[in-house]
Amino acid sequence: MTTLWGRITEGVDAGLAATLGAVKSASEKAAETTHQAQQKYQRSALQARIMRHFGELGSRIYEKALRQDVKNPMEDPDIQAIIERIKPLDKELAQTEALIEKESREKRAKEGATVPDKTEPEVAEATDAGGDEPR
Repeated sequence: MTTLWGRITEGVDAGLAATLGAVKSASEKAAETTHQAQQKYQRSALQARIMRHFGELGSRIYEKALRQDVKNPMEDPDIQAIIERIKPLDKELAQTEALIEKESREKRAKEGATVPDKTEPEVAEATDAGGDEPR
């Protein structure tokens, strides 16, 4: 026969285990969400920096091409300097986007492994009229 104390401690232990599991799960999810938000912020910041450089580049080309008698504004050292500032940002943006995409694929694969695929129709087994055995 189980004592009152035994039943109480079993219940408390089970409740504590469930609570700790939920806290761990919530903590992991929060860390994952924070990481994703940081990556998306970094991507947006890089895009903004590149846009500013493109704006400056377009303005300089416009000024050189239309305001001055320049045959090829692309040969101007100021224009080339702006382009050289854009190149590493472009590479960094591509790396950040690839990392975001990779982690997104991994997350979808992980979720797919734990959630049954609902796209395949369920196959119902045919039974004969006289019993429970499939044909």
